[in-house]
Amino acid sequence: SVTIKDRKRLKHVRQSKELDQNIELAKQALVNIAKEYPLNITELNTLEYVAAAVIADEMRDTPKGVRKELLWKRRLQQKVDQHCRILSIFSYLMLGVTSRHVYKQIRRILRLARKDHSKLEEFTKDIKIKLQARAQWRQRYKKRQQQFYQNKLFIEDTKKIYQLLNKQQNSTSEPPSQPAVETFWHSILEDNVKHNNGALWIKDKEKANQRVTPQAWTELTLTNVLKVIKRAQNWKSNGLDKNFWLKSFNALHQQLTRAM
Repeated sequence: SVTIKDRKRLKHVRQSKELDQNIELAKQALVNIAKEYPLNITELNTLEYVAAAVIADEMRDTPKGVRKELLWKRRLQQKVDQHCRILSIFSYLMLGVTSRHVYKQIRRILRLARKDHSKLEEFTKDIKIKLQARAQWRQRYKKRQQQFYQNKLFIEDTKKIYQLLNKQQNSTSEPPSQPAVETFWHSILEDNVKHNNGALWIKDKEKANQRVTPQAWTELTLTNVLKVIKRAQNWKSNGLDKNFWLKSFNALHQQLTRAM
């Protein structure tokens, strides 16, 4: 059996024909195992993890291509470079560099901008304003891109997004010891704190819930379990084995209902 300490995080697999075929083969094997042996929840979880780990290891990793620069970033950078080049040429003129090449570049820029030499200072101010504006756009777009990345990461790996937000890249791979757990809960549950049992809000709640009767216990059915599994998101569970595999291995759902 594979213990919790020995388990590794299952990698995210992409939907493909090969994946569907491997899952079908695993489901057939799980059906035979489920018929022969009555399993408890721990054994079902171990069986699910082992089957998922085998399939995930057999799946070929998708080769990562060269990440292209985003189009909006490239366009903004081209505009910024163009403005910086114009300001650089004008700075040569302000410093007294009156070469033929500088005059030629200035005449070309003014001709494209439909300006004359009398409005050179005004045109320079306009370029500086545009340069500052595009620099702000780039920062705003970059921030928005980061937000999209965080939203996507929150759906796929909740634990990782919280680590990034808290700037804690270290992850705990081993469960806490029994003395550590007892010490933690002892400081919370056995702390002698006196509460005001006669508070008005408590009486209001008691009065509002007088007609509420205890709900009768009902046995879980396969339909109840399937509804919960269907609502679960594929790659958002906190454990090492994600909900995707629990959904895929429907041969274990009947056994899971019985064990619960």
